[in-house]
Amino acid sequence: MEVPRYKVIGKNSVTNRKKTLHIATFDKNAIPVLAEAQGLLPPYEIEAFPMERITIRQLEYAARLGVPIPLEASKVEASSWLTAEENEDIDWFQFNSRGESIHRTPESGWAGWPKTLHAERPQWNRQNVAKNERNKPIELEIDCMAATFKDISCENQLATTLERCYCVNFYQNAKPCKHMYRLAHELGKIDLYNLPEAPVVTRSAPANSEQTKDNHSILAGLFGAFLEGFFSKPKSNKRR
Repeated sequence: MEVPRYKVIGKNSVTNRKKTLHIATFDKNAIPVLAEAQGLLPPYEIEAFPMERITIRQLEYAARLGVPIPLEASKVEASSWLTAEENEDIDWFQFNSRGESIHRTPESGWAGWPKTLHAERPQWNRQNVAKNERNKPIELEIDCMAATFKDISCENQLATTLERCYCVNFYQNAKPCKHMYRLAHELGKIDLYNLPEAPVVTRSAPANSEQTKDNHSILAGLFGAFLEGFFSKPKSNKRR
């Protein structure tokens, strides 16, 4: 999904003069925080850049390729999906919005997702959320192994298969979203009501942990020397 872009006008925190920024974010409420982080102070004037809708030519080309692009898709989204579909060496759903590669086997359907992936804590959370009744599909096509879901955040309808989904979450992570897990459940591929216990989240030590320990040792030594010097000073006999 294309990230909405906004034109934000405010005051330069250094010169106090009017300044304009272009900010891209899915959360419009986060614009003031993002603007301030870039040195722009309120009051703000916020204007959304209109997204170009998908063209008739793109829809016709998508139909020839067999790519199920939703009508509410933008021109940029449609272009990226069509370009990826043309490249036979790369499956577009193997990469997330940050360009990170996501492992997936050549097998089609649900079997293409590694079982270890579903055991990750974020994926377990998505499966747990998928059990909610409001995440039931509004239309289920068993023969095609596909479904249509209602996007609660923007009231759009989302086309979903066992391999891909047109929601923001799948676009960002390229891993099964709650819609895909719900579809897999409806098709009998998994049982959302019989999930294993939630995996324990382990936090790994930062890469520079040894350097951090050294810094702490140095600071502790300096502070100890300061205390030793402070308490070793002769006490004054002056009375107040």
